[in-house]
Formats: sequence, C-alpha cells, structure tokens
Amino acid sequence: MLANPLVSIAIVTWNRREDVLKAIESCHNQTYKNIEIVIVDNASGDGTHHALLDKHPEIKVIMTHRNLGCVPARNIVMANCTGDIVFCLDDDALMDENCIERMVAGHQENDNVAVVACNIMSPEEMGKQSNGGRKAAKKGNVPIFLGTGFGIRREVLKDVGYFPDYFRQGEENYLSLRLLDAGYRIFFDPTALVYHHWDYNEKGRNSRQILYLNFRHELENIKRLLPLRYAILISAYRVPANLARRYLRSGYLHCFLWDLVRVLPVFFTNYREKKIDIRTYRLFTRAASKFFKNKELIG
Repeated sequence: MLANPLVSIAIVTWNRREDVLKAIESCHNQTYKNIEIVIVDNASGDGTHHALLDKHPEIKVIMTHRNLGCVPARNIVMANCTGDIVFCLDDDALMDENCIERMVAGHQENDNVAVVACNIMSPEEMGKQSNGGRKAAKKGNVPIFLGTGFGIRREVLKDVGYFPDYFRQGEENYLSLRLLDAGYRIFFDPTALVYHHWDYNEKGRNSRQILYLNFRHELENIKRLLPLRYAILISAYRVPANLARRYLRSGYLHCFLWDLVRVLPVFFTNYREKKIDIRTYRLFTRAASKFFKNKELIG
C-alpha cells in the first residue's frame, strides 16, 4: 500500500442535519490529512442538502430521489469514492482525531487485511483514558466489523463486491462472510476510536422494524451464501432460535407468526450468487458469537 494513501470518508445521511455537520467536523479534525469526504443524502427533508452545499462546498454530495435505505445508499457512496481506502462513518458518529491515522496504519502494517474495524464506544467515554471496554482489548483478527466505522480497501470492493441490497441490518455479516471466504482478514484496532450512541428510539431507528429485518436478513444471508442442502438445515434451526432469542426476549412474541409469513419468500427465491464454503460459515458463526459475548471487545 502507498505510504500516504488517499482515504475517502463515506457518509450516508437522512434527516440528521446537525449530526452530519458534527461528523464532518470530526473528519476535518483528523491528524491524517490526505482525505476526501463523499456524502449521500438519502432525500432528507430537513434542509440537510442545502446545509452541506452551503457550509462545505468542497465535499462531494450526492442526493437521492427518495430514501433508499442505509445499505443501498452506502453502496452508492462507496462507488463514488476515489480513495485507496474507503472509510464508512455513520452520520451520527464522531471520530477521535487519530482514528483515520490508526486505521491507515492497520492496513499498512498487516498483510492481506481487507477491513480495519474501529472501536465503537459511547459518547460518554469520549476523552476518557479508561482501562475498560474496547480500549483494553488487543489488536488482532476478528470475524466481523461494524458499519458504524470501518476502513476497507477499494481494490477489495472490486474483487469481492459490495453490500447486499438490504434496506438495513445484516449487511455486515454478509460482506464479512464474503471477505473471509475469499481469504481476506478483518483486523480490529482498539485505538481507532469512533463514538456512537445506540438508541433505537432516535430518529431513523425503529426497534420493531430492526427486529424483523434482523430475522429476515439472517435467513436471506443463509439462502444467498450457502449451498441449498446446508441452507435448508441451518434455516430450520435459525427460525426457532430467532423466536427464542429475539422475539421472546424483546417482548414482540405476538409479531413472530406474521413476520415468519413475511420472510417466506426468502425460501423460494433463487439467489444466483457464488456460494461460500460451509466451513467459512461455521467458523464465522462460532467466532462471531464469541466476539459479541466478549465484553472486552464490544464494550
């Protein structure tokens, strides 16, 4: 990789004018300066587009004709980046000033790394020198990255492909599986800090919708990526597992049968995609389960 690669910071925004302006400020405050900023405005109705053009005429801004959803818009913004590394950042997230510098170092210092995954922490921890959470975690290979903040080499996108065409939810699992199956690595750097507060009651988030989309896209990933003989068996297990682990615990048990009916088309769709090795899927599911249970890693 080049000594000073161009990093494209790719942001998708929808009706978060003030948040995205703060996110841009954190981009400009980076110690790493060889960057471009590319934004897709998902047809915001709160003046976001005009605010971006007025305050940041140097930024490439693309406005869609309607809200395409987070994932399709992220594919669009990544496709319009010219950098050697594409860094995706949520519009309501902020980066530590050294984040891009450390992400670039993660790519430069490690062979065959496709993605450098950032350390996602809550805003309350901003500026604190805590020994807990992900700051205490070690650098190393991980099975998955979070879309809130990650840097992927653009040549890898050309090789493996982009996210699936989901509105939201499940896309990181899909692309992580594709990357791992192609022999690439996902590298976690706990010093590459991104601050983001998860609240499903905030604008643009709906816990009921997210529950359904997680269910649907988990099954869709299985059907898209695995040979049919494995997809049938694994889906037969994952349906009751979702009932027990997601719907029962979330208080939406009464919605399960209706959501199951809504996901039925997944089972009858012929996804003409290259399949991955079943061993990749098995290793991914075991490693991802440990990753998300390890509080040292996920904070």
